Amino acid sequence: MSSLQNALQQAWATHQSGNVAAAEFVYRQILAQQPRHAATLVYLGLAHFDLRRFAEAAAAYREAIQIQPDFPIAWNNLGNAMRMLGEIVEADNCFTRALQQKPDYLSPMKNRGTLWIWAGEVDRGLASYQDAMRIA
Repeated sequence: MSSLQNALQQAWATHQSGNVAAAEFVYRQILAQQPRHAATLVYLGLAHFDLRRFAEAAAAYREAIQIQPDFPIAWNNLGNAMRMLGEIVEADNCFTRALQQKPDYLSPMKNRGTLWIWAGEVDRGLASYQDAMRIA
């Protein structure tokens, strides 16, 4: 395993333990060495998201997608950031892109359901949840 992968794994473990700021610091250190590392940008986006800095999260996910357009996790996470920013149509478009790239990807199906429930379109949200249940 490369030292970059080791650093990412350790930072993710730190992130998951609740020390998001410390993980963010490591993600930024990695990006200082490899600024075009799409996966690290997604981890950075997750840190921003968990710190409720949704616009910064979206920017990190967009940068990852510019580097690696076929990245369903980044599209899904961008959709969640857009949902939190109240950008319903854009969020839905992001979930669509994630599912185009990986049709059996459960997270964007569930997240789309949440998006539409939050937007007051309960039937549409329930349909997305049912799609997710068929996959699960």
